[in-house]
Formats: sequence, C-alpha cells, structure tokens
Amino acid sequence: MHYVISLVKNAPHAANGKKVIDYELSDKGQAIWANAYLRPVRPSAMSTEAKAKFPPDSDYARARTVNYQQMADAQKAFSARYLSEIR
Repeated sequence: MHYVISLVKNAPHAANGKKVIDYELSDKGQAIWANAYLRPVRPSAMSTEAKAKFPPDSDYARARTVNYQQMADAQKAFSARYLSEIR
C-alpha cells in the first residue's frame, strides 16, 4: 500500500505544511511510521526491532506495479459473465 503526502496549492499555512512534510520524510518521522507497522520510504530509518516485524526484503523485491486498466477489464469481464449466467 502506498501513502501519499502533499501540500495543498494556495494553502493558507503552506510553510507549516512544508514543515510537516519535512518531518514525515525525516529519519525520525519515518521511524514513527515503521514502528506503526508501515514500511517507511527510508530503509535507513527503520530500527532493527521494527525491521524484524516486516517481511524480508526479498518479498518486497518481488512486488510489481499494479496494472489498474487490466484489473478494470477483468472486473468488467467478470461482471458480464456473472450477469449472463445468473439471469
């Protein structure tokens, strides 16, 4: 799962928003995520104790980008088949 952080355009307190983003992406902020069982974007921020709670790096290396169009097409085909067989 991916988590996204961004700054809202024309935010009234953009400087504070940037501080939040900087903190979230810092080693300290990333360590908080890791200790909450959310894999950080900075592996160096993960303590040995937190790393032991995650799957091995080899499992992550097998991960691939999801093809959402392919998923949508499969869902349409499934829906069509379901409706044709149920009706």
